[in-house]
Amino acid sequence: MIAVAATLALGVGLGAVSGVANAADTSSAGAAQAAAGSQAAADGVWKQDSKGWWYQLPDGSYPTGTDMVINGTEYTFDAEGYMRTGWVQEAGGWRYYLASGARLTGGWVQVGDSWYYLDPSTKLMATGYVIVNNTAYYLDDTTGAMVTGWKEVNGRWFYFGSNGAPKTGWLQEGGKWYYLDNDGAMLTGWAFIGYRWYYLDDGGAM
Repeated sequence: MIAVAATLALGVGLGAVSGVANAADTSSAGAAQAAAGSQAAADGVWKQDSKGWWYQLPDGSYPTGTDMVINGTEYTFDAEGYMRTGWVQEAGGWRYYLASGARLTGGWVQVGDSWYYLDPSTKLMATGYVIVNNTAYYLDDTTGAMVTGWKEVNGRWFYFGSNGAPKTGWLQEGGKWYYLDNDGAMLTGWAFIGYRWYYLDDGGAM
């Protein structure tokens, strides 16, 4: 049983209480209305105790183990009825809920020291290659974290900068020079670059 310790009137956003760290709430009413889950009554109230937040419906009950759209924003609740935040796994992949409890339906989010991308078409964490605003990024196949530095993809080596974007052209790294083609792939062997021939060893170094 959830014990009442504090009450938050429906008109006050949870972000005003818990804040949002490292990410903006990009949830939209339109996206949330299309999401799976029931619609909450307009006169419900948010409540809090030492374990977290939950949402009390007009009849005194509260949602458990389900999603719910409240004031146009999608939330999810655990088996005890507490609002969940952070990563939540479902059959199709990983969702992300902001500190406010609102579901992130698309875009970048920083969690710890790593960046992740939520695919707007699925609202789930993306992996592998993604194109965002005409820039390619590589997201770790297992963790989804944005890759920086060297990464082997399908037998070819690429170098991703600190912002996640792939480098092209000449690259100086660790005191050595490498050349990355227009796709960002590292060249090896003889290469004709800028009207001159260069030899790049098996590790790509000139």
